[in-house]
Amino acid sequence: MRAVRSERPDAGGVHGYGMRRSVGYVRTAPSLGETMDDIVIAIMVEKTGAMDNLEKILSVPGVDMVQFGPSDYSISYGKPGQNNYRKFKMRNSDD
Repeated sequence: MRAVRSERPDAGGVHGYGMRRSVGYVRTAPSLGETMDDIVIAIMVEKTGAMDNLEKILSVPGVDMVQFGPSDYSISYGKPGQNNYRKFKMRNSDD
C-alpha cells in the first residue's frame, strides 16, 4: 500500500509526484497527492501462494478488489492450460 500512496505525511506512502513530462508539462497541483490516494487497489491472484494466503491478502487495509487469473494459476497449480479445471471454477454457496 505504501508504494502506491503519496508521500504526504497524512497518507503514509512513499510515492512522489508522478511527473507527466511526456505530455509537455509538469503537473504539481497541491491536490495531486490526494488524487494519488484516491485510487482503486486491485490485486490479481495468480499463484497458489496467493490462494493459500487469500484471507490475509483480503484483510490488508486499503485492498479494494481481488481478481482471479485462472491461466497463470493453472500453471502454478500444476495444471497448465486447464483453465476449466473443476477446482478453478467459482461455486455458488448452494453447491
